[in-house]
Amino acid sequence: MLTRSEATRPLDNINSHFSLTIFICHLHSQTRLLSVRMPPTRLQQHAEFLLRFPRELRDMIYPDIVKEELPVSVSNLVISGEEGHVKEPNARPPPTQHPIICPQKSHPIIAAEALEAFWQCNTFVLNFEALVASGRTLDARPKSHIRHLVVSAREEQINALYQGGNRVSCVEFECRHRSDPERRRWCELLTFPRLESLTINMIKRKRKRLCWMYFSPILHALREQQPGIKISFNVSFDEMLERDRNDPQWEAINGQPWGGEFESAGFIDVSDMFVPATREDWQYVDEYLPDRAMPTGRDIIRGLSTESPNQRRALGSLYFVSEPPLLRVQMDEHWKVYQEFEQGLHDEGSTAASL
Repeated sequence: MLTRSEATRPLDNINSHFSLTIFICHLHSQTRLLSVRMPPTRLQQHAEFLLRFPRELRDMIYPDIVKEELPVSVSNLVISGEEGHVKEPNARPPPTQHPIICPQKSHPIIAAEALEAFWQCNTFVLNFEALVASGRTLDARPKSHIRHLVVSAREEQINALYQGGNRVSCVEFECRHRSDPERRRWCELLTFPRLESLTINMIKRKRKRLCWMYFSPILHALREQQPGIKISFNVSFDEMLERDRNDPQWEAINGQPWGGEFESAGFIDVSDMFVPATREDWQYVDEYLPDRAMPTGRDIIRGLSTESPNQRRALGSLYFVSEPPLLRVQMDEHWKVYQEFEQGLHDEGSTAASL
């Protein structure tokens, strides 16, 4: 344990950015012990030692203590004030202990600040299906601090985009489906007021079409709510391709099952398809696709089943949607309709009756 004179000695030499960096490293070396379990009395001593320094310096130290190596699952996360650690029942490896966030074992002020840093510096994973299955809602406190979020989602299978083979209008969709559970789960993202980065990992389930009207206006709303937020969108075809490979039909046709194990291609980045439409997008659509009808896409299973993982990653965006400029324009148009409904400019009862 440092004496007071030893702890304050580096302060005499802080007269430049370089010396401040050395000082912070000095503090880190003394507070790193807080990341391991220790007797409460010693932990309290270290917490009181931290209180001698300004909040700005403490905030630079906390990430070194509570930063996790892997993303943390929000769906299973429980913060226990009594035990002072983070429990993640379905996670591997076993949960990491953070006794510093327990007020009884460290210090009420330090515990509150460290817990806030825990939410701010780590990346969290929100699994929509696990959250819905659990029937739980997320606590508002971590939502207000989380900066980095990864969403695991599956493409909706509901054919809400098409009726009688024709694509429904944005007004019709919002009138009939804006209260669906599929939309409400995406609206959950709007309750994270300080997001800096959002990564969506979606498992594709439709072979030729993309069901996007549930989530696309939420992405626009997030950009309006959090200017500067970085949104990444990744898609995986592995589930449907592996299911097709293991289908008994191949054994019936060929006399033997499809040989070899399925090789996963992982997630493919298609973020550029979910940005606001450019002037070039509008010009292209007005000239070549004036009816705003999205052509049927390439069949994912027929086109990618025999390709290697590298080829699937290279070709994946071509099978995701047939006309990216049209998708961006349609999402912009849908965003305007979504805003009108949010502002009450559409009477849902009369609108539904007229459809």
